[in-house]
Amino acid sequence: MKRNLTSGAKRKLRQDFFLSSFIFLAIFIIVAIKFLGLGALVILIPLFIIRRMLVRRYKRDCYILENGMTKEAYLFKYQKTGLTINNLVQYAAYFQTTHNATEITVIDKTFYKEKLQDDYKYTLYYSPKYPDKCIVLEFRNLTINETFESEQSSARQSIQEGSKKTLSSDPAIKNDSNNGSPFF
Repeated sequence: MKRNLTSGAKRKLRQDFFLSSFIFLAIFIIVAIKFLGLGALVILIPLFIIRRMLVRRYKRDCYILENGMTKEAYLFKYQKTGLTINNLVQYAAYFQTTHNATEITVIDKTFYKEKLQDDYKYTLYYSPKYPDKCIVLEFRNLTINETFESEQSSARQSIQEGSKKTLSSDPAIKNDSNNGSPFF
């Protein structure tokens, strides 16, 4: 199933993976090579590897959201991952679901502990290509309407249809004594 992601959803995913900060990194690399010479490349090679991993993870998540299948699952366990950024602790949420008649454990990560609720039904987006990886929109502070363009267009159409119905609905009630109202 092919869905189109909105630019706002792509921007939030990029921010999750810190890709926007790599523009600054590129400028830093150019300046470091100019003033420190090629010896600076030895220090910067790990940064290139980390960036490549982040870009790959961002592209995988976009692929899962655009082409993935949806499945509802219950959270059965969550635990701290040991990563803390700006005093926010990252949690790994574990779901069990079936894929091709085999039971798999699917993991998604979040910084929002208040969104982790036991015995709450979550909608997972997962791809058969990566059955152990999933995305829960609530964990990324996204909603269906702001993530997928088709959902936004269908929401706009229903709003327009609703406004047409209210404009063309029943004509105003006539003020005559036969309308059965006890207030006239």
